[in-house]
Amino acid sequence: MLSKVIRIGLIAALLSGLFALWLKSNDWKEAAREKATQPAQQFIKNSKAVVANLAITDLDGKAVKLPGNGRYRLINYWATWCGPCLMEMPLLDKFAQSQGANGVLLVGIALDEVKDVKDYLKENPLKYAQFLEKAGKNDSSTQLGNNAGIIPFSVLISPDGQLLKLKRGEFVNLDELEDFVKPPKPPTQGPF
Repeated sequence: MLSKVIRIGLIAALLSGLFALWLKSNDWKEAAREKATQPAQQFIKNSKAVVANLAITDLDGKAVKLPGNGRYRLINYWATWCGPCLMEMPLLDKFAQSQGANGVLLVGIALDEVKDVKDYLKENPLKYAQFLEKAGKNDSSTQLGNNAGIIPFSVLISPDGQLLKLKRGEFVNLDELEDFVKPPKPPTQGPF
């Protein structure tokens, strides 16, 4: 009986040790983070058409096309009434300024009222382009994977207009943001 208890104890200790090693490795964290940013196929499939046909306006109400075709674009959906949106904006602005002419183009799309956005931007100027879109169940954020209506919501768009990654919620630091805008790794294939 005692030897059975000892064996069970040794097995439990071994499994606990293996589990602890697994937790300490960053592989599972990286895999979870990568999976969380992957949009569903239905959104990827339609993304080029959505991006090409965005119904956005500039801050004067003029209909415009999304800038930056041929570049990686980070679109950040926000609103003036969204605390986390406003908290991440200085970080986004710093990132946008660091990108230069050939880097990732950051575009803000406010799902808000033009007066509120203009008032906010007058008090808090930003160096990256800002546009407006009417919020609703079929706005472009929803068509790109924001089916829960969470903002801030950000998407990484490839140079040809395809949805690559998405993020629900705010970026908390520059490292997280810079990691997000790295193009996804192509799927690995086995030896056969």
